[in-house]
Parts: sequence; C-alpha cells; structure tokens
Amino acid sequence: MSQTIRNKIHSLIEEGKTLDVLQDFKEIFSKSDQVIFNEIVLLISRWNDIEKRLRLDTISPSEAMRQKTKISSATLEYLDKLPITPSEKKSEVEKNSREEKSALSITRFLLFCVILIILCLLSYLHFKGSLASELSYPQESIFGILLYGQFAILLVLFLVFIFPQILG
Repeated sequence: MSQTIRNKIHSLIEEGKTLDVLQDFKEIFSKSDQVIFNEIVLLISRWNDIEKRLRLDTISPSEAMRQKTKISSATLEYLDKLPITPSEKKSEVEKNSREEKSALSITRFLLFCVILIILCLLSYLHFKGSLASELSYPQESIFGILLYGQFAILLVLFLVFIFPQILG
C-alpha cells in the first residue's frame, strides 16, 4: 500500500474518525478476506456499543476513551493487511528493480576500483624493480607498457560502460 494512503489513514484516526476508517476497511475486506471482514464488523459493533453506553451514562468517559483507543490500535494493525492493487505491485517491482540496478552499479564500480588498485600496485612494483635492473632486463619495459595499456583500457571501459550506469 502506498505511503500516502497510510498517512491518510493515520491522520483520520488521529482526528478521531476511526469509525470512518473501519467502515472503509469493511468495504475493502468484504471483497478480499472474509475473516478480517468479520473482525472489522466486530470492531464496529464494539465502537457503536461504547457510543451507546456513553449516551446512557453507563460507562465513564475515561473508560470509553480507553476502549476506543484499543479499537483504534486494532484498526491500525489492519493497515499491513490491506490488499495491494496491481498498480502498487507494479510500482513496488519497479522500485526493487531500481534498487537492484543501483546495487549492481555500486558493485561494478567497487570491482573496477579494486582492479585499478591492483594494476597500479603491479605497475609500481614493476617500475620500482626495473629501476635497479633497467639495463639488464629490457623486456620488462614491454611489461610496463602492457600494464599502462591495461590501465588505459580499464579507464575507457569505466567511462563508457560503468560510469553512465552509476549516474543513470
């Protein structure tokens, strides 16, 4: 159920219109859940009984308020049991899809960062070692070029594929 509907129901109960909410719930649950429908009918009956006893002065106003508060609390418990409409299901699926895409983008970004750090460390270790033996191992300069090439390729892949998805 959407948050705006929840807020509306909360505000109606705060305004003392619990009976109106129960009447709405009665209509909704008459079509979807007979057990809850029966429970709602009993709550309405209790509410009406409290009103009648107040009019007849057989219950104190404080006891009536306590009983009505119990009924209001029970009414709020039915919020989570309201049936979900197809449009709400669709929006929930879309929300979950966006969250999954966001998590996947973050994972890709972190993976890219880890690979980049590893390549930088390898490059650093290579050039640190090649300074001492620069003349004796000329093939290591090819290794360094390959490392920089991999770094450039990763940078291009990041800019083309991962970065737009993070923003997107």
